[in-house]
Amino acid sequence: MDRKIKFTTNKSREKMREGTITYFQSQGFNLTNNDELSIQFERGSILRNMLTFNPLKWKSIVEISFDKNDIIANFEINTVFQAVSHQEENLWQEFISNYQKTLQTNQSFISENEAQLKDTRKSSYQYVRRSMLGAIIFGLPGGLLAHLTGINLLMLVAVVGGGLLFLVMSINKDKSKTYSHDKDSQQ
Repeated sequence: MDRKIKFTTNKSREKMREGTITYFQSQGFNLTNNDELSIQFERGSILRNMLTFNPLKWKSIVEISFDKNDIIANFEINTVFQAVSHQEENLWQEFISNYQKTLQTNQSFISENEAQLKDTRKSSYQYVRRSMLGAIIFGLPGGLLAHLTGINLLMLVAVVGGGLLFLVMSINKDKSKTYSHDKDSQQ
């Protein structure tokens, strides 16, 4: 998932750099490159992608360049091992937007990021519950079939398949609801 923004601010390059470093480091990103005209931050790992309910901890690289009063920010968000939900996409979009607002207004939007993260985690837990339900619904008959045939792998396939099926169906259903709601509100 890649995102890019470009915006203008009336700050000096040094103030833009200071504000950028403060924003990203306060959110847990590590400064990995600090040149006069560009800054790079990194966070997360492929392993963490599988284990965290915080999308801001996914493996990501943020490259920011400064050109006079313009800021160009590229966000490379690695979504390996993720079925990205609409809420997770919105969290990143809000995080990026809040970066821009922070530099343009000199106000902190950290509490807004934390509130958005809290909502995203709640929705993630709902997806986990739905996935577990799918694992149970498919796992019970899969277990019975494995017992009757002596092929134990059938239960594992049924549990994993049911869990993944319910997870993907739930995410797609929620995305389609949101996108159809967005279209209706634009008309």
